[in-house]
Amino acid sequence: MQWGIPTRLEPNDQPTSIEGYLGDVPAGEFREPDYRRAERQAFLVRMRSDRPVLRVHYHPVDQFQFFCSGSADFANHRVGAGTVHYADRLTPYGPLQPTDDGVAFLTLRSESASGAHYMPDRRAELAERLRDDPRPADRRRNISFDLTAEPKNASRVTTLRQDDDGLCVTRVVLDAGESSAAIEIGGDGAFVVVANGAVEAGDGLVGSGCVAWTDRGMLGPLTAGPERSVLAVLQLPNRP
Repeated sequence: MQWGIPTRLEPNDQPTSIEGYLGDVPAGEFREPDYRRAERQAFLVRMRSDRPVLRVHYHPVDQFQFFCSGSADFANHRVGAGTVHYADRLTPYGPLQPTDDGVAFLTLRSESASGAHYMPDRRAELAERLRDDPRPADRRRNISFDLTAEPKNASRVTTLRQDDDGLCVTRVVLDAGESSAAIEIGGDGAFVVVANGAVEAGDGLVGSGCVAWTDRGMLGPLTAGPERSVLAVLQLPNRP
């Protein structure tokens, strides 16, 4: 796997900054028009606390967000490092307001997109798109997971969510130097994110906030560095 490694996680002197890893990098938060390509897309977003609130919006592609550092008020709850959020395509979510220390999160997609479709401005456009989408309205997901919560069972590999269309969220906990068993990847492939600690990658280690893409097949084994490590395996659903 080829890992994307952030230059930094903390916000810089810009209200919002973006660092790209895979695929097209959005030129800015408000860029239009959207585009869709069968190309993996991963980028890191850093937001300072003094930036305007990120309004409720949607995207035309399925999307994970992994919060790497800082914290934010997201919809009706607080999120921080270790939170995973998933939203189906054409599913509005938000708003998001960084707190005093700012926030940094990864945006992870199996198809590239750019820009944000803000609500309620794009309500009519959304209704038109939904008429042509095969996913039923009652199956549209807007969900969050906390990877920092202790597992309820003794397993080192915990499936937090698994749906029949391929969506799957898995937490992997490894003690120092421990290796995981191989993990089967389905759906449309998955992103692997280091939440805490570090894992071996080639001749070195990759740490918190690093991300890699893996296609369908077998992943692993993954081996922790010199401390306890937590990883998220974020499998995207099959595309229609």
